[in-house]
Order: sequence, then structure tokens, then C-alpha cells
Amino acid sequence: MAYRWLVAAHVTADLCFLAGLLATWLLLAVAATSRDPAFAPSARRMRHLTLKVVANGGIVASAATGAALLALNPWLMTQPWLWVKLGLVGVLFGLHGMAAARHRKLGDDSHSGADRGAWRAGVGTAIAALGVFVAVIVRPFG
Repeated sequence: MAYRWLVAAHVTADLCFLAGLLATWLLLAVAATSRDPAFAPSARRMRHLTLKVVANGGIVASAATGAALLALNPWLMTQPWLWVKLGLVGVLFGLHGMAAARHRKLGDDSHSGADRGAWRAGVGTAIAALGVFVAVIVRPFG
């Protein structure tokens, strides 16, 4: 029974992480198109909350619960779908780092060029997340 609660906590943490990361990419992309100087400080606060609270909290909880699940079931490490999932999770962690760097670089200046490619990175995040879900639910590799 406790294992199922741990799985539920892991999935919830994953969803929080992905929601925060996708919202951050969206806010970075919107900052590029905003022409209102009054928008910049509030946009920075929104990016800060989505990245630092939602995405960071989700990534820490996801890693902790994922490690606990692997500790309880070490045989999962023999499953090919898990390695595909972990590879895609590595991509998502890298995209999280990119979003944090762009957030720091952008600051309150919505025209610094730090947001170039934010839409593409957001789409990449969604595709990697979809790959994780397919690897875990469909398990096409084992």
C-alpha cells in the first residue's frame, strides 16, 4: 500500500515539475513579445515562482521519490523502458537548467535576447515529457 502512495507522489511531483517548466518557457517567450515596460517586473516574479517554486520543488520531489521507488524495486534497473525514461528525464533536467539560465539572463529586460528559442525549448520539453509518459505507460522497449 505504501508503494502505491509513493508512486502517486512521484507522478504528482513529475506533473508539478513539468507544469512549472512549461509555464517558465511560456513566460520567457511572452517576455519577448511584450512591449509594455510595466509588464517586466511582474513577468519576472511569475517566472521566478513557476521556476523556483513549482519546477524546482517538483524536480526535487520527483528525484527523491524516484530514488525511493528504485530502492524498493531494484529489478526495475533491468528494464529497457526505464533507461529510455531516465535518458529523457536527463533531457528534461537539461532543459530545466537552460530555463533557469535564461531566466537569470533575462532579468527585467524583456529585449535582452535571452528568450530566443523559448518556444522551441517549450515544445522540446513537451515532446520529452510525452516520451517519458509513453516509455512508462506503454513500455515499448521491454
